[in-house]
Amino acid sequence: MNNKRQITKLAAFLMALTMAASAVSCGSTESSEAGDIKSSSVSIQPAADTGVGFEANEGDPDKAFSDHAADFAIELLKKSAADDIRSGNNAVVSPESVMFALALTENGAGGETLAEFEKLLGGDMKTEDINKALNQLMTAANSDENVKFKIANSIWVRDDENRIRMKKEFAEINKKRFDADSFAARFDDDTLRKLNGWVSDRTDGMIQKMLEKFSDSDVAVLLNCVCFNAEWAEGYNEYQILKDQTFRSANNGDQTCTMLCSDEGRYISDGNAEGFIKAYNGGRYAFAALLPNEGMSAADYIDTLTGEGFVKMIRESKRDKYGLSVRMPEFSFDWNTHLSKALKEMGLKNAFTAGADFKNMAETASGQLYISEVIHKTHFELDRKGTKAAAATAVVMNDNAVEVREKEMKNIVLDRPFVMAIIDTHTNIPVFIGAVNSVN
Repeated sequence: MNNKRQITKLAAFLMALTMAASAVSCGSTESSEAGDIKSSSVSIQPAADTGVGFEANEGDPDKAFSDHAADFAIELLKKSAADDIRSGNNAVVSPESVMFALALTENGAGGETLAEFEKLLGGDMKTEDINKALNQLMTAANSDENVKFKIANSIWVRDDENRIRMKKEFAEINKKRFDADSFAARFDDDTLRKLNGWVSDRTDGMIQKMLEKFSDSDVAVLLNCVCFNAEWAEGYNEYQILKDQTFRSANNGDQTCTMLCSDEGRYISDGNAEGFIKAYNGGRYAFAALLPNEGMSAADYIDTLTGEGFVKMIRESKRDKYGLSVRMPEFSFDWNTHLSKALKEMGLKNAFTAGADFKNMAETASGQLYISEVIHKTHFELDRKGTKAAAATAVVMNDNAVEVREKEMKNIVLDRPFVMAIIDTHTNIPVFIGAVNSVN
């Protein structure tokens, strides 16, 4: 395609965004009323210049949302990582990343599909209230000057108007609430490289490859990235760093590591485990570690956790009652999984079927649009300086309903028995939560 033709097509696309589309409908008249999001460019271009910007909402979500988000976090950990943790492997999920990716998708849902999203993400809350609460979390994260905590969202649409025509209102609400840009692309190898590059850029290179390939049925990908990099409020000097220390892993093997020694002031316990909370710079975010009672594995301890119990334990952390002498290892690992099975078990079922209702997201020539898979990848590293963590979640949408088989994933095997989390101290919501069964 020569430059003149490309410029002409792009100009026509931008003009179409300012008015209701009068093009041929894919089985509905809604698009002519709402307007479409499409691009005729052969390269990656904005799928929509919606004319709206991100509308930040300061403040914290209400207690009802925070408590429900904690329930979601614990249930997601149990449903998605239990097998890995019980096998003695490392696993960490970012509930916030998953909630943001699903919330992007929820804004395109209707009917029974929407009802399942609302129940999963908000309990008794409606979509707009969920949007507002997550917007508040995103605003707080992106504006904190004491830590690097960035949340980014994007929507990638197959550039083929004969197959899919995205709704302008869908792009607008996700831009206003989640600052999500929309891109139209061919879903070829070049798109794959650019999509993975977008993820790598927004996770500081900690997650470099989100997708391996596109299938012929893929028509949209909704992405969230979370990148966390914070230094300890109280760091470690050379006398607090002990090298060549030995400890027993979950699989009873001796491992050599570097231990970080400190005195901490916030003690936590729920009867099945005890641990501590250690603040990052600024105090809004903190690291929590929980060591299960002797004879109880990390997996067994996670089985006892509930969202309500976790939040209660954090809220009731005891200051100055105990003198805490703490040793914790430096460690680093990566983990990934497919969340479709876990999310179905948590109640999001209709969205994965041919009967899914995503009429508020797009029209398709096949008349079908459903979630084919939800991919989640995380990176976590803790050392004497602080903590770096990243997560990316991709919701992949298909327009050709076929039986979706769960893919077997091969995960990195790292063993070390304790449960840990990065928490938002204002809401007590886990940003990351997982189990470390190895430090090597």
